[in-house]
Amino acid sequence: MNKILITFGLIVLTILIIPTHITLADSPPTDPGGTPGVGPGGTPGVPPGGTPGSAPSSSTYELPNFLGITDPNILINRIIKAVVGVTGSAALVIFIYGGFLWLTSMGDASKVKEGTNAMKWAAIGLAVIFSSYILINFILTNILASGQ
Repeated sequence: MNKILITFGLIVLTILIIPTHITLADSPPTDPGGTPGVGPGGTPGVPPGGTPGSAPSSSTYELPNFLGITDPNILINRIIKAVVGVTGSAALVIFIYGGFLWLTSMGDASKVKEGTNAMKWAAIGLAVIFSSYILINFILTNILASGQ
């Protein structure tokens, strides 16, 4: 379970940290005449000051915005909703597990108690998850929006 959480956290951090515009140098690759990709003397494919077949000394690459958003508040809201969805699904699985233990206990008191405890803690977990979602949603929509 810890490996899954660490992997999920690394994926989220990678999405948040990836810039949308990377500049490898200050100036675009042009020759003194201003024609990109043409070296001194008008040789096509030779960068300024370079040899035939060498790459330009600088380039700019635009990363696509696959999320389609530029506002970090929307991104944070989507991440919070995804986390609430995953934890809600985990609570549902725990409810099913606890109910299965309880129904298949065949009178074994330890299995009945284990199934009941699993369902009880899943319900408490859902209450904590949804109350924290309501609190965070209230903070993000009302308090932070009024400060802008």
